[in-house]
Amino acid sequence: MCVLLKGGSDARILCPMLIFKNKASSYPMQKLPDKIAGVCYRTSPSAFIHEHLMCEWLREPRCWGPGGPFASSRVLWMGNTSGHCGDGVEDTARELRTKVKLFPANATDKVQPVDRFPIQRIKENWRRLAERRNMEAIRNGDWKIGASSSGKLANPGKMFILKVAPECIRLVNLEKDKNGGNWAKKAMVQCGLGVPRDGVWKIGQLSRELQQVVAAYPEAFEEGYKEGATSASI
Repeated sequence: MCVLLKGGSDARILCPMLIFKNKASSYPMQKLPDKIAGVCYRTSPSAFIHEHLMCEWLREPRCWGPGGPFASSRVLWMGNTSGHCGDGVEDTARELRTKVKLFPANATDKVQPVDRFPIQRIKENWRRLAERRNMEAIRNGDWKIGASSSGKLANPGKMFILKVAPECIRLVNLEKDKNGGNWAKKAMVQCGLGVPRDGVWKIGQLSRELQQVVAAYPEAFEEGYKEGATSASI
């Protein structure tokens, strides 16, 4: 699942893209229309994203709105991109007025907002909805049949996954912390990619781990902070 967080005052998790395994990379797949609200899908032989799919994701308006010469410029921060971020992605992003920036290698858990809170909450809601489906299947006697069944429940199928994904995103976006903010906003602020309610960026808003990094390398932080401020003013 490709998940994108939108920052700003209306921070939230946007429409995800699911990638199903298909040897021929067929799209749309037979009997699986890509028409479910709040989600879209593509396919690949490995079920993992690659450079071509990354370009399609950038062009998919359902994921994060239209881009182009008349759209507002935007910045896309990404992590874990070694297998799908090449020259083609850079060219596509440029066409869509999108600046691609990469998180530091091997630091995803500390600086990637999606990994800070949202993914955990998506997984928790997914688990709950899947368990509800399994209980209904048991009550209905929906068991897998055939020699390889081994008493297992029948596979719910890809359509079930397409319906569960946007519901999980919707539920997580509705969740609030004690200060009334959602998980996307909280994650963006703690990773330094957003500002708190007062609109002022400060070291104290960062996660404990990132504050420790700043304290350990004050000169490097100051240099990077000045460089970032200069870039933002251009």
